[in-house]
Amino acid sequence: NADGGENLATWRQLTSALSAELEPGRKASDFSPGAAAQLAEQYAKVFSSAHLEMLIKRCVPDDQVSPGKLHTRLLELPWSEIFTTNYDTLLERAAERMFEVGYFTVCAREDIPQSKVLGRRRIVKLHGSFPSHRPFILTEEEYRTYPERFAPFVNMVRQSLLENVFCLIGFSGDDPNFLHWLGWVRDMLDKHALPVYLFLAQEPTLGERKLYEARGVVPVVLPTPIDSPPEDYKARYEALFRK
Repeated sequence: NADGGENLATWRQLTSALSAELEPGRKASDFSPGAAAQLAEQYAKVFSSAHLEMLIKRCVPDDQVSPGKLHTRLLELPWSEIFTTNYDTLLERAAERMFEVGYFTVCAREDIPQSKVLGRRRIVKLHGSFPSHRPFILTEEEYRTYPERFAPFVNMVRQSLLENVFCLIGFSGDDPNFLHWLGWVRDMLDKHALPVYLFLAQEPTLGERKLYEARGVVPVVLPTPIDSPPEDYKARYEALFRK
């Protein structure tokens, strides 16, 4: 939904790029997008972390895209704060164009105290941020060590989950860190935990719905305008923001 967004790789395309260099003779269709963390771990071991970073930047060329209207529409909603696992700077750049609402971007633990002093809404970059706020969290080892290495960010998300209703937008809901935090909130608050809404492109299966219920997640299917096909996500998000 960015201007020039066709230049940004999807999870499947990123996984294909990793696999193409790891095993050039193997068909990309053999790999699942959900295996991105494992493939990234292999890639960093075979080549290097620096090479992995270069591949990520090549697949997500932040300088070739600009925020679209939907980014502004999203930021205009009355969020308490925004957490993102994206590396790109689309949300921050969209926020810079806004005058009615002030946002402060948190990329490092040192930004956290200042963000509260300024009294602005926060855009918190959980997995790193282009061009140079590293690491860009992607490998299995980075996910495994995240709670210890980035404890201030974990605590921020936990505190926000305790106090706020969460909406997951453009998100699969199976991020290892998020599932860990969600489990922690359920352990702490049990039935008193606030709901988490996950916006989806299609109705979940019965099994997926039961799993969401067990995790305290409420699936919400994006509306589809009559004159738009289901794969037109821009139109579907525009319809969502109009409601």
